[in-house]
Amino acid sequence: MRSTSILLPAMIAGIALLSGCGGGEAGPALATVTGTVTLDGQPVDHGQVYFHPDSSRGTTGPTSMAEIGPDGKYSIKSSQDREGAVVGFHQVRVEIRHPPKDQNDTLPALMTLEKYSKPQTSGLTAEVKPGTENVIDLPVTSK
Repeated sequence: MRSTSILLPAMIAGIALLSGCGGGEAGPALATVTGTVTLDGQPVDHGQVYFHPDSSRGTTGPTSMAEIGPDGKYSIKSSQDREGAVVGFHQVRVEIRHPPKDQNDTLPALMTLEKYSKPQTSGLTAEVKPGTENVIDLPVTSK
């Protein structure tokens, strides 16, 4: 009976460690995603990129996003502030706005066609593959 009272807690601790309780990063598998956003063929210097997991193609998890840098480059982070996007298929949206006209202009007009600001209408899709650096360039237009 005494050996059972020692063995049982050790078994429970082992099961907890094997099941993922006890540390490590929780959440779905992510992979690195970088790229360049161009507007009418030229790199943009500001804006945001959003990767929305496409549940219709079996991908679930948090939306990931990135700020577009001054050279048009972006590097995706998940909503859990982890590098990368969920592995699988995504609908992508890009939001690039004109600079504000004044301090009251809190939502300046889009520089792109409005369709790019919604994942369902953007026409931009991506497959994020595991174990590789995914380079996904995003060309958008203003007309």
